[in-house]
Amino acid sequence: MAESSNRRNDGQLRLMLHETANWTVIGRQGIILCEVASLRIAVDRWTELAARGLNVIALVRRRQPEIVVFSEQVRTLKNCLPEAEALPITVQAVKA
Repeated sequence: MAESSNRRNDGQLRLMLHETANWTVIGRQGIILCEVASLRIAVDRWTELAARGLNVIALVRRRQPEIVVFSEQVRTLKNCLPEAEALPITVQAVKA
């Protein structure tokens, strides 16, 4: 039987973090805030946009089966990431 729900549990989502798929970050009234190539990147964008004060409602994978991840699950996913992976990476130019 095919899975009809558009929700996944935390374990299923953790397994999908690095899979290549188009994810959309959705704001209020269904406004698309950005589109990215993996759930892992979508979690990062959710964090960045929320830090800027935008109200992020969900992350959505549009291909079938469609998957919707709401804010509480995004927080759970972010908390399970290794600290080194959860921190933003900055690159500085080195003077020769």
